[in-house]
Amino acid sequence: MDIFSARLKWVRERMNITQKEMAERIGVSQQYYNKFEKGTGQPNLAALYKIRDVTNESLDFLVGYYFEDSRGQALYDMYAQARSLRTQAEDDLKYAVELLRSDEPNKRMAAINVNLVQRSREELRNCFQREEKTLNMFFEYASTIPGFDGDLAKREYWVDIYDEYMNSGRTLSDNFWEEFKKM
Repeated sequence: MDIFSARLKWVRERMNITQKEMAERIGVSQQYYNKFEKGTGQPNLAALYKIRDVTNESLDFLVGYYFEDSRGQALYDMYAQARSLRTQAEDDLKYAVELLRSDEPNKRMAAINVNLVQRSREELRNCFQREEKTLNMFFEYASTIPGFDGDLAKREYWVDIYDEYMNSGRTLSDNFWEEFKKM
């Protein structure tokens, strides 16, 4: 079974519809559609675009050019956001420690700085936990996607491409906020 067939079946099953229902939605016979999932037939261009519209998935994902489907993208967006927040919390903690170590003669300011360091450490700890949780959610979901193997199945791969991902100009998907609210 090729990647298109495997992902098409996976998406249809995730939609919780039968082959007959999918065939009706894209305007082909069930027998013709069945060939798509078996890998013994290919949809014509019109059917391919209908599949894209019905599944709300990009053709790039369905044919294996991209790894992430729309939900996988939202989950990785969540990880990227959590990692970005963690990086900011690290910077905040460094700044708070610098303030604490400064030669500030005012005892009140010193007490405020100690409190700031404590809150910054707590926020950093929370950010690390959220980062780990979102990466785990991404991996748990991604491991169900056909074609998730090799380097893609390594956590290090996704951690390492973070900078490239953040610099790619990608914006948080609409699904990001829906997924974030479920956390």
